[in-house]
Amino acid sequence: MNPAKGSMPVFDKAYNFYQQFADWTREGINFVCRLKDNAKAQLQEVLFEKTLSDEEFGVYRVEHIQLEYKRDKKVETLCLRLVYYKDEKGREYKFITNNRDITPEEVALIYKYRWTIELTFKKLKQNFQLHFFYSETENGIKTQIWCTLIAHLLLNVVGFCPKARKRFQLLQR
Repeated sequence: MNPAKGSMPVFDKAYNFYQQFADWTREGINFVCRLKDNAKAQLQEVLFEKTLSDEEFGVYRVEHIQLEYKRDKKVETLCLRLVYYKDEKGREYKFITNNRDITPEEVALIYKYRWTIELTFKKLKQNFQLHFFYSETENGIKTQIWCTLIAHLLLNVVGFCPKARKRFQLLQR
């Protein structure tokens, strides 16, 4: 994967490859990722801390941390920001990012949007013909994906029109 400078890949905690994260940081590529539970992070500084009641949710702690990784048998460190977040259901998350320009709330929101995107693509794969591609060229595959996204968008628009309820049911058949 070769993201462009200025892009922001977002990953689940299964993908914690610190050497890749360090390379992206040097190349000007930002990322957001959940921190693995067994990660050995070294606390450098607590930037923000707030006690949340049981009913409250949101960012409750932000830290600067260092993570160690190996490159060519040499131990190197990666400086990141660690954001602690509690959601509406009381679940707690820890997000790491190399982006210091966005707010901690935006870090949590970006990760939340990752799930929306993932669910959209799951729905596309289940309801549209993306099981195989009609073309073997990059342009042909992109065209098929764009057509599928447009069809999905149009069906959602028709579904939200109150006068078009019966027509939308006919479209689904």
